[in-house]
Amino acid sequence: MCSVFTLAGQSLPPALEILSGGGTWVAEGAGRGLAGRTEKQFSVGLDGQIVHVKTYNVNAETGTFGLRSEGVRYWQMADSSWHFTEYDKLGQHTSGKVTASGRDLYYDYVYQNFDVRDAWHYLDDHAYDYVVGLWNGTDWDRIFHRDTFRTVAPAVESGWMVVYAHDEHGRATEGSLAALRAAVKSGKEVRLRWKHTRSDKNAHSVEHFAEASFLTVLNDHHVLAQIEPIIGQTPNFREASITLKEQLQWSMLASTRGTHDTMMRNPATGELASHRPLALPMAWLIRP
Repeated sequence: MCSVFTLAGQSLPPALEILSGGGTWVAEGAGRGLAGRTEKQFSVGLDGQIVHVKTYNVNAETGTFGLRSEGVRYWQMADSSWHFTEYDKLGQHTSGKVTASGRDLYYDYVYQNFDVRDAWHYLDDHAYDYVVGLWNGTDWDRIFHRDTFRTVAPAVESGWMVVYAHDEHGRATEGSLAALRAAVKSGKEVRLRWKHTRSDKNAHSVEHFAEASFLTVLNDHHVLAQIEPIIGQTPNFREASITLKEQLQWSMLASTRGTHDTMMRNPATGELASHRPLALPMAWLIRP
């Protein structure tokens, strides 16, 4: 079943996390029942509560390649599970239940009085075996389509790009945690971006950027990053200035869980001034 829980601690099922991290997935139509290229584009929305999906393929009548359908995979609080709904250019609407088993994903729905299943079977972080057929609850009665979807790296400009972002509860707001893990494991440089806004005056804020100096992947899931200790500083919003704090050094261990560990100490004496958690949204950037 789906690896989901209440909204306060909700996260995407592993398969949706991987698919949305890949961005665009392509099947070349070399498999059973699929003719021509098919592309599926996944993106996370609504603080990780939905995944947008657009499907492009070749029109059988005109031979042109274009958008075929759009849909969402969404968390439904009423039954604590994931669902999907899809609309295509022919005016057809399909909806049903989304379940997951490990990194596999299943869409179950009724189509023309038949129980149909779309199955995404995990091969690796860049490939899924895709099967559509009649499912009897135990096995396939009939398979209509079968092919392999693979990720296609998006064309990006040089510089830093957000690969993953989350809110203060660790819920995804952009990108994919799986994509961040893959970037860390492949040796990509990682930069952190976070913002403080005064609750009493929204116009007053500071936004910080720092390179990760030490990275950790915990239990093959969450990513943590230390930044180099900095000299403490105090912003003066009225005068639009920042001054350094004497004898104060600040450190942070950021986490994709949304709560980060921070410390302040006197660099001359080593005396600890404070050690406390800090919950805030964080963006994780990589250099392509």
